[in-house]
Amino acid sequence: MFKTGFYELDITPPLGGCMPGYFTERHAEGIKRPLFVHALAVESDGKCVIIVSVDALGLGEKVYKTAVQRICEKTGIPEEQILIHATHIHTGGPIRDAEDPPYYKPDLSYYDVHTRKIADCAILAYQRLAPSTASFAKGEVHGVSFVRNFLMKDGSIRTNPGRQNPDIVKPISENDPELPAMFFFDEQGNPKGLLVNFTLHHDCVGGMLYSNDYSGALGNELKEVFGKDFITVFMNGTCGNINHVDVNMPAPPDRDISGEIGRKLAEEVKRLYSVAEKFEISSVASKKERIMIPRHKISKEDIEEAKRLVETISLEGKSIDMSNPETEIYKRAKAERLLRFAELPDEFDTPVQAIRLGKAYLFAVPGEMFAQYGKYMKENSPSEVNFVAELANGGPNCYIPTPDAFAPSVYESQIPSSSLVPEAGEMIAKCAVKLANEIR
Repeated sequence: MFKTGFYELDITPPLGGCMPGYFTERHAEGIKRPLFVHALAVESDGKCVIIVSVDALGLGEKVYKTAVQRICEKTGIPEEQILIHATHIHTGGPIRDAEDPPYYKPDLSYYDVHTRKIADCAILAYQRLAPSTASFAKGEVHGVSFVRNFLMKDGSIRTNPGRQNPDIVKPISENDPELPAMFFFDEQGNPKGLLVNFTLHHDCVGGMLYSNDYSGALGNELKEVFGKDFITVFMNGTCGNINHVDVNMPAPPDRDISGEIGRKLAEEVKRLYSVAEKFEISSVASKKERIMIPRHKISKEDIEEAKRLVETISLEGKSIDMSNPETEIYKRAKAERLLRFAELPDEFDTPVQAIRLGKAYLFAVPGEMFAQYGKYMKENSPSEVNFVAELANGGPNCYIPTPDAFAPSVYESQIPSSSLVPEAGEMIAKCAVKLANEIR
């Protein structure tokens, strides 16, 4: 019999913390739902892997390295067997250690606590390893997630072109509605926790209240069903081009969209619980690899234009329409980031990981990859039981679009939203599949 340990820690920052995620400075005025870090440790045949999910916009390289070093020191588990993933909530705390003017100001005291709590949650899950059993089922959830890049009548590709826009021709890619769920039980058969995966941007809340978005609502719903000690470890899939907006429908009345999505996911999880089949984990394995990927090159003309925009246009008090990348105010909003990006090295050290739990595979990749890459990894996996986590293990926190989405009007492919060359996604996805085959 294998062992599992679960733990969760509240990581909600003090009010007033700067909330990254939009092109505006926001400071938290309250709490809609607290923020958490969740961890799952799985040990079999003398080997242990730890999976950590953090309610945060992303994880910088420094956060990852500091947290994973603390986990290694306290548990003896090597870095290769640890996965740390961010759910990409847009209503989280000040988790960056550097200023991003004029949108973000760091809080280094919270940054330090946040990093240690990530590690401590993993350590506490490891300390709670106990004999377990598992079951697995895979379902789908429709009507909550949608492609956000569209071919327009003028031949351009646009991100979030607006609801019921008559110039929309069709989406340029496909959605990924899969919801795999692995349930874990103690020796008496009582449910302990869940590892679950869905592909959807955590951008359903907005505003000035801390919230862990729809996955937080999902976890709360499941505690109502399975008990207050039941822990949901949520992994967000490659959702760089997937959000909750159905452009074919008018804007809905003001309501809790994140709660609705969480409840709909919970209904599917409850259905899967009733049909899940026993799942054996007789061994675990993990492998990480870091590959060097070239960054986008920036022309001298683009750098000079960015300098001009910074010198001549102020952003103070101005709103930015992210659906229209052709305006000067939009370009000005990205100009300072572009100038900082131009100073970066010519290559990014990019982490890729595959974990095996019995015959289940977990793919952990950096950045906000497009959904097609997650589907590629699952379709080419050695198994039909797969989970995919983006924004994992540090590395570049940028969009990683498919090559056909690289166009001036596509938000995700613009510098510095996209930091890597167009071939990056294929390089990462193929590396992940290679690692999975090496540990099969």
